[in-house]
Amino acid sequence: MKKILSVVLLICLAFSMLVVTTACSGASKGLEFELSEDGTSYIVVGRGSCNDTELVIPKKHEKLPVTAIANEAFKSWTELTSVTIPGSVKTIGDKAFAFCAGITEIKVENGVESIGAEAFRGCSELEAVVLPESTVRIGERAFAYCTSLVDFTLKSTSMTFGDRVFEYNKVIERISFGGTIEEWKTKVQYESEDRATIEWRYTTHIERVHCSDGAYFLD
Repeated sequence: MKKILSVVLLICLAFSMLVVTTACSGASKGLEFELSEDGTSYIVVGRGSCNDTELVIPKKHEKLPVTAIANEAFKSWTELTSVTIPGSVKTIGDKAFAFCAGITEIKVENGVESIGAEAFRGCSELEAVVLPESTVRIGERAFAYCTSLVDFTLKSTSMTFGDRVFEYNKVIERISFGGTIEEWKTKVQYESEDRATIEWRYTTHIERVHCSDGAYFLD
């Protein structure tokens, strides 16, 4: 009888641990959403009542895909330590996570295409960034003042950079690019609204980009 009770207790304990694990592994609750203009998807517009320190953006809201994070949606949420952005999200808005100084990790899943201007500006504890193959545009000053950022990886084989993407990132040591040196030369473009000459690596000491077939030394 004692053995049976012990087995039952172990099963109950294991089940309770599974329930807790499942509950903790899901998307963040309480976020604020707006329906897109065409009514086919949702945009995350703010934290709402969410107090998570590890933010997980949901793939769906009310059975529709979540396809964007609005401008300034989580700006200055200093309690955040990590952010997970699913591939359903195509665009991360301007200043979406600006000045979230506590963030140490961002996970951007394949599917995210564009990162807005100053999206992660001032995330001063962020040390490494890996962007998936789908990400082909990084806006102006998107990672400016990320003063701990050392390693930056682009898995895509083409990219459009805004101006001063890494402004005042003086410790950055490595940029890795998924394409070849020839693809870097031919498929990397630059955009600027207010100046003729773009300086995407302004104030950094980056001398080379590590491509899939070797190191490319920058002009």
